[in-house]
Amino acid sequence: AVVSTQSTGSDCGEMFLRMIDCDDHIRKSHHKSSVMCTDCGKMYKTYHSLYQHKKRHQADSRFQCTTCIKDFPSKEALAQHFRRVHAPGNKHECPLCVCVPPKSYKRPHGLREHIQKHH
Repeated sequence: AVVSTQSTGSDCGEMFLRMIDCDDHIRKSHHKSSVMCTDCGKMYKTYHSLYQHKKRHQADSRFQCTTCIKDFPSKEALAQHFRRVHAPGNKHECPLCVCVPPKSYKRPHGLREHIQKHH
């Protein structure tokens, strides 16, 4: 059965095969109520966003940086962290960090943002 947003109070006329897709569309496009994380109370517009967020609460699915010991919810987040902070070629090192090796950034604005946020 095809689900229409017309049956849920929206007047846009979009059609969906699954009710969950219709609900996500309404939350995302028509600013209806959001879904909440039961672990921390954070609100999300779609169930998919909530699902991705809930992975962060699962301690056994964390990925740890071997350089600075920080942990991340996914391989992608760890890889992004490494590229931004530890990758060779990052020439702008923080003179205020006490960690070894010190945090470094590819561009000066990354270093400026780090100093403003952490020092």
